[in-house]
Amino acid sequence: MRRKHREYVIQNDDRWISSIESAINAHLVSWGLEDKDNSSASFEIDGKSCTDVRIEQAYKGNFHLYASIDGRDCKFVIGKNKPEYATIQETGLSNLPETMLRDLVAKYLVR
Repeated sequence: MRRKHREYVIQNDDRWISSIESAINAHLVSWGLEDKDNSSASFEIDGKSCTDVRIEQAYKGNFHLYASIDGRDCKFVIGKNKPEYATIQETGLSNLPETMLRDLVAKYLVR
């Protein structure tokens, strides 16, 4: 099993790097290595308050974009068929700039 696991990781290295990086970052505050949780962002788009903006990777590889817009919880699934999928995969969830989060929320959640 170990050999198969290694081959899978090698073939899917971007996904694994992103997943491991996200898992570690999710625990930095509880481990006392960071003072505050930076896993979500807040901003305003077209007069709408966008809070708790974050992206998580689902177990099947899709990314879920979450935000609370004017108090209403919203979600959008970014599948492999979306142009942003590859960028998120390569950049890593922890390294996404706030500008990209803002653009994704504006495109998929603020209507």
